[in-house]
Formats: sequence, C-alpha cells, structure tokens
Amino acid sequence: FNVGRNAGVRRGRIMAVVVAVAWLALGLAWSLASPPGSSPDDDFHLGSIWCAWGRESTGCVEGAIGETRVEVQVPALQQAFSNCVALKPEASAACQFAAEGPAPTTANTGLYPPGYYSFLRLFATDNLAGSIVAMRMAIWIVCSALWAGLLLVIPRTSRHRVLLAVLAAFVPLGLFLSASTNPSG
Repeated sequence: FNVGRNAGVRRGRIMAVVVAVAWLALGLAWSLASPPGSSPDDDFHLGSIWCAWGRESTGCVEGAIGETRVEVQVPALQQAFSNCVALKPEASAACQFAAEGPAPTTANTGLYPPGYYSFLRLFATDNLAGSIVAMRMAIWIVCSALWAGLLLVIPRTSRHRVLLAVLAAFVPLGLFLSASTNPSG
C-alpha cells in the first residue's frame, strides 16, 4: 500500500519539475521574442535602470529636469532608443544598428519606487541585448516565485481553480509584463 503512495508522490514531484522547467523556458522565449527598445516605454525604463546608481558613474548625461522625470543621454543605450521598431510590427530590429549618437530619453526621478530600477541595474553591462535579456529573465523568475508562493498558501483544494483563472487572465499582457523591464509587471 505504501509503495503505490510513494510512486504517486514521485510522479507529482517529477511533474512539478517538468512544469517549472517549461515555465522558465516560456519566460526565456518571451524575453527573447522582442528586440531591446521595441516597447514604446522601454526608453524610459531602460534609461531609469542604467541611471539608477547615479548619473555620473554610469555614463548618463543629465539634461532638462522635470517634476518626475529627468532627460538623460545614455551612450550604452544608443541602439535601443532608435525607436525604429516601436509599434511597427513589419520593421526589422536590424534598423537599430543604424542609429547614430545617443538619443535623449527620460529617467525616473520619483514616478516609480527606485528599488526596482536599482535591482535591475545589477544586470546592466556593456552588452545591451544580453543585459536586457538578463533583466527580463530576472523579473520573470521573481514574478514566478511570487506566483508559486501564492499558490503554496492557497488551500490545496483550490489551487487548480486559481491557477487556471490566473493563466487565462495572464495571456498575453501578464506574460509580456512579467518578462519585461516595466515595473508594472
């Protein structure tokens, strides 16, 4: 009698691992699906990330200052801000490599809590595309951990209903936001 129960527990654990790996693969695929800077507000969020630890130490050149935004130029983000693919599904991401000079963008000065941008700044390197994919994956993992924690505190008998409702509401906007540099995710 006990042997059959152990086999069921083992199958459940294997299934949980398979689902977790598939979920992480989905996040990676979604993180790679759009080029850096392709979202209309990526310029603001990426500028805020690169400038999160102080403007001078990260190459940010400050311009006009507003109440909740500051204009900055970030040489490392030159190609991402060419905006040649934003809201243009027919455009190839190759147009970003034709950008000349750092385009001005805005950065956060209180509109969003700064901790989000400071955390993602840990992943910012000279490799723009690699940094953005790493940021998207880090946020995907954090969001996934929060969802997993929520499912663990829900009574076992209700988990499948909550999971199905969340998944139905999650596609595609929740999926997009949970694997992006947007703090709304």
